[in-house]
Order: sequence, then C-alpha cells, then structure tokens
Amino acid sequence: MTSAGWQSFATLLCDTSSVNNTYLSNHTLKLIGESCNEGSSVHEVHERVRDLLRMHENASSKDEIATRKILLSHRDLDMEPFFEW
Repeated sequence: MTSAGWQSFATLLCDTSSVNNTYLSNHTLKLIGESCNEGSSVHEVHERVRDLLRMHENASSKDEIATRKILLSHRDLDMEPFFEW
C-alpha cells in the first residue's frame, strides 16, 4: 500500500482535525488484511494504523477507544475541570 493509502486509513481510524471528528472516527475496525501485520515501506504511518487497530482489539467499548484517542490526540485540552472533586 502507498503512503497515501496508509494515511487515509490512519485518518479513518483517528481523525484528529477536531475533538468531535476524533470522537466520530471509526472505533470498530480491527483488521486491514494481512499486510497490516507485515513490514511496510511507509513505516511511520503504517505503525500508527497498526497501533490504532490494536487499540480497537484491546478495548472493552467504543467509548473507551474514543476517550483514549481524544486524550492521545488532543493534548492541549484542559482536563483539570474533569478531575475536580
């Protein structure tokens, strides 16, 4: 697959253009053929896709996946209000 192809899958799995788009990204896809587990000439993007697919496999719910993606992709969010007791 080309770099553009892997980048398209990365965006489908985790659209970081906004928090809302990240939340609405696909949280159920777990496999993109056998080649996703093989080496790739576009290593960095390929690894991002592989990591996102693993996140989908290991999470207990779509909400958990969405929360993780938002926290990992939007580090500029002020999370302090959520932790005030």
